[in-house]
Amino acid sequence: MILSSKTVSNVFNEINAHRSYGSERRAMEFVQKQQLEDVTLWPDFVDVFRRHYDDKDDGWRGEYWGKMMRGACLTYLNTHSYELYRILTNSVYDIIGTQDSLGRISSYSISNEFRGWDIWCRKYVMLGMEYYIDICKDKKFIKIITDSLQNQADYIISKIGDGDNKTDIFDTVLIQPSYFFNSELTDNPRIIKDCVEKQAVVYSNGDIIGGTKTSDTVIGWEMEIDSEYFADDPGAEARYQTYVDTFKDFVGIYPTAYYASIIADTVELLDRINEFYSYGPQEPVSSVSSSPSVSSDSSSASSGESSASSSSSASSNINNPETGESAVIGGVAILALVSASAILVIKKRR
Repeated sequence: MILSSKTVSNVFNEINAHRSYGSERRAMEFVQKQQLEDVTLWPDFVDVFRRHYDDKDDGWRGEYWGKMMRGACLTYLNTHSYELYRILTNSVYDIIGTQDSLGRISSYSISNEFRGWDIWCRKYVMLGMEYYIDICKDKKFIKIITDSLQNQADYIISKIGDGDNKTDIFDTVLIQPSYFFNSELTDNPRIIKDCVEKQAVVYSNGDIIGGTKTSDTVIGWEMEIDSEYFADDPGAEARYQTYVDTFKDFVGIYPTAYYASIIADTVELLDRINEFYSYGPQEPVSSVSSSPSVSSDSSSASSGESSASSSSSASSNINNPETGESAVIGGVAILALVSASAILVIKKRR
């Protein structure tokens, strides 16, 4: 089980010297008191997993617990509130109590699992637990949590395989570069271009992860755009042009979609989008996949995850154990590094 970097580097998680002051401190304490220490919220979050509420509409309610836990743990590192720690500890015990005999903690019933946002929500459960480990003071409880995490991961592996490019979970996958929102991810457009050209998930050196691709999943890419970035970030224009130059030859051949967190100037952005799609053929091009049903992903702010937060919260590396090469960092390629295996799980928006 690979825990967070802080857990790995610290000896049972001594509290670091996190401090905030002034208005930042007051805002943090307000959120802690009004939300994070509201004992009525946490049982409701956990109840989503007991009753499998996301079955009815392929929803993403299952992400709430993990996101709240992550933010609450970071808050605790600043405020050192015993009351907050007690509430979080009880909630972790509570959610572990929803784990079934198969190892699943899911807001979807077993008859509907791996649909909609199921993998997405399971990822946040695991992240929330890992962030709690970073503040946990009980060695025995840490062992209970890591056992739970391993059982969750082992179940996922048993259903979707232990290697990338091998299992048909979705007809279509769109990989988000995140470079537009994070200028440090300079290699991502090139790596994703390689993925699209080879129709396989690859390491940064071009090698196909797992050696060969046996699934029929069609691989596309996501464009990213945001009017506020164009207005406030001097480098945004050049980064967007990198997307255009990198992917324009694929328009009309492989699936794509635009992903935007804030659309303040709709006309300007639509002009840019129309210009990009003009690079494609006038007539639709049939899919390169043998899969009978290929659906393009659609991006929406209603996903509950903005572009910027998606790229940061999902940031991770896949490393080739033989060469040390890494694959795409961040975006909708969600990596669960568990049980000595690296699973590439792609978020499907509905």
